[in-house]
Amino acid sequence: MTGDRPESKRRFRGPGGSIAAKLYFFAFLSLLAVGSLSIASIYFSRATESAAHRLYGDSFLGVINSTRLELLLANHRRIVESMPPEVDRDRLYADRLELEEIRGKLLALMTEIGEKNRKNEITKDDAVSLEHRIGDSLPALFQAADQVFFYANEFAQDKAVEQSNEYAYVADGVERMIKEHRGLRMQEAQQAIDFVTKTAKALMAWVLISALVAIILIGPIGLTTMHRALSRLGRITQAMIKLASNDTASEVPSRNDRDEVGEMARAVEVFKDNAIQLIAREVELKQLNRRVDIALNNMTHGLCMFDAEHNLIVCNKTYVQMYALTPELSVPGTALSAIDAYRATIGNGALINPEQVAAESAIATREASAFTQELMDGRIVAVSQRPMQDGGWVAVHEDITERRRAEAKIAHLARHDMLTNLPNRVLFREQLETEFGRIQGSRGFAVHCLDLDHFKDVNDTLGHPVGDELLKLVAARLIEVVPKSDFIARIGGDEFAVVQTDVTKPEQCSLLASRIVERISEPYDIDGRHIVIGTSIGIAIAPGDGTNPDILLKNADMALYLAKGEGRGTHRFFEREMDKRIQARRSLELDLRKAITNGEFELYYQPIINLQTGKVACFEALLRWNHPERGQISPLDFIPLAEETGLILPLGEWVLRTACLQAVRWPKPICVAVNLSATQFKGRNIVQITVNALATSGLAADRLDLEITESVLLQDEANTLAILHQLREIGVQISMDDFGTGYSSLAYLRNFPFDRIKIDRSFVRDMLVRKDCRAIVRAVVGLARSLGITTIIEGIETKEQLETAQADGCDLGQGYMFSKPMPEREVAGFIAKRAQTAAAAA
Repeated sequence: MTGDRPESKRRFRGPGGSIAAKLYFFAFLSLLAVGSLSIASIYFSRATESAAHRLYGDSFLGVINSTRLELLLANHRRIVESMPPEVDRDRLYADRLELEEIRGKLLALMTEIGEKNRKNEITKDDAVSLEHRIGDSLPALFQAADQVFFYANEFAQDKAVEQSNEYAYVADGVERMIKEHRGLRMQEAQQAIDFVTKTAKALMAWVLISALVAIILIGPIGLTTMHRALSRLGRITQAMIKLASNDTASEVPSRNDRDEVGEMARAVEVFKDNAIQLIAREVELKQLNRRVDIALNNMTHGLCMFDAEHNLIVCNKTYVQMYALTPELSVPGTALSAIDAYRATIGNGALINPEQVAAESAIATREASAFTQELMDGRIVAVSQRPMQDGGWVAVHEDITERRRAEAKIAHLARHDMLTNLPNRVLFREQLETEFGRIQGSRGFAVHCLDLDHFKDVNDTLGHPVGDELLKLVAARLIEVVPKSDFIARIGGDEFAVVQTDVTKPEQCSLLASRIVERISEPYDIDGRHIVIGTSIGIAIAPGDGTNPDILLKNADMALYLAKGEGRGTHRFFEREMDKRIQARRSLELDLRKAITNGEFELYYQPIINLQTGKVACFEALLRWNHPERGQISPLDFIPLAEETGLILPLGEWVLRTACLQAVRWPKPICVAVNLSATQFKGRNIVQITVNALATSGLAADRLDLEITESVLLQDEANTLAILHQLREIGVQISMDDFGTGYSSLAYLRNFPFDRIKIDRSFVRDMLVRKDCRAIVRAVVGLARSLGITTIIEGIETKEQLETAQADGCDLGQGYMFSKPMPEREVAGFIAKRAQTAAAAA
């Protein structure tokens, strides 16, 4: 063994006797070699840096600047030489502006080159001289270019060509100087590169020489010393490996050495003695654990015992299984904090509650306690614990999750809607009481009463199972869009309510209501059916709109009624004048019913023009109400009311019949376009009504164009498509209005062969200023043409819009550019006037 070797053999015959002294000596030699190498490296690096600076600053940048000058001159020359034949003054002025820009760049670049030369104190250099000559030549170049522009602008092409030749002579001279300048800079770059290469080779040689010297001086001595130390350390390592595997019979080598390795060997010997004692204690603990396990593992509840330091003394299998503890965490001595941390990581840690905090305080005062504990995974555990005389405590854990769940389910069902699982009217009422108690200062709360638009139609046409599924989807969307701090409830049928908290201004309510309306109005896909509904919302804000739940709800319902009456799909706030508005709406409804029988309605017609010929192709029928007392009432006011009350059915039938009777008097083949609403497809037999209108008037079927919007298809796509096919069979034309504004317009083009599509006015309004709008118009026109569909572009109001629509290939156009809607008595004159205008233009 190394420890038995003679002193003379163990001692290194060099500087010092310890390993540290030898290593210090070798370190000194290494520093000496590294220092020499560093000095040489610094010298060569500075030389290389200087050469690289010259290479980049004077040579490469010079080449780059020459290239930039050459490119700018080429652009300048291209523009000047294109001027003589140019006869478009707008184009000449555009070229003039571009020449001014290039002139500025040339002057700026020459200034930049001069500044660099002054900064580097370069005044006498062939390249610098060339730069001065180039700069001196630029004014003559610019003057010649100005002369070319002058004569070209005066349409003196001969003079411009002559001056262009003089310009070319000057430009050729400048170009030669630039190329010569670049050649000089390239030579300078090559010289700098040669110097850098030479310096790098010298540095390489110095590094190799230094490395050889270091290897010769340091290598053999260092290797010998390291080998002796490592061999002894290796034997000590083998002894430690044996000790780690509980082989305590092996001897530790080098214990008698008087250097650092000997100190390490003696420390390992102490470790060996401790290991022997530890093994003996482990045997005793294993015997104790076996006896305790037999006693505890037959218990049905989880049992654990902790000492005063919160370290585990013992626990049974039920406790381990209850909390999914690993074998390592269930051994005695495990800290309670380690068990709690592990339980938290796997998701069954305890959620702290006041009862548990009180129980921990009771243990500290050596009192018995009991509490329930909710776990992160949802389970509930009843814990009973008692203190022990010598400190610590023993606890029994019982899983009571199922019992508590049954109790909670009963309580939940009493206060929640079974279909959507939202709070019901009972819990909603309690929430209102709670919110009234929280009102402070300027912070109140708001109630949003929601009623689904057209939900009854879904139930009637598709059945209650589909209606129930729709209600669940609506509830899910409300949960998605309403903040978690607010409260959602289903208070009956298709009615929902939202309690919005911390309201300080109405704009908060308006923002939330708008998000709800937008999200609820998006299409639903239920068992392959495409369903669209909407929602109307009435809003009342407490305490201003009500100081108790009953008043607040009544006022919110009143606002809801007004929202539904004003067209649905919107929200309204409660206002003190709302009663009057509701009465006014009811009065308007009564007047509307009278107007149908009293003949107060009139049709106006807006022409649709053939954009290629300029002639009238069609007229769109637009309804006007001439009230005997109120004057002409806007369709925006009475059409939604007619839709809601069902009066749109007789009114729509009158429009269709009247339009056919009036259109039959127009010259063939001018047709009439009539809009159909979604209600007309669900009401009376629209096909038979159309047949009767054509038969009564004698109008040819192909001169009737029925316009529908995407909303018509969204109500009940399958039924609507079937009706549209029946209408096509009798020969009428079918158009899709407002194309491009819905959710799936392209899908409907695939499902039904429309005769015409009307591009929505929103694209026309912006297509002159937004490239995306014009690209959409072009794409729609191209798609329609490939499908054999005629395109009508709406909202043409200016000549520029008309020319753009014609250029993009639109077939027909409609808008104030051609005419506002006119009464029927003016139609014949308009047709004649357009025909004369078209003939004159041809």
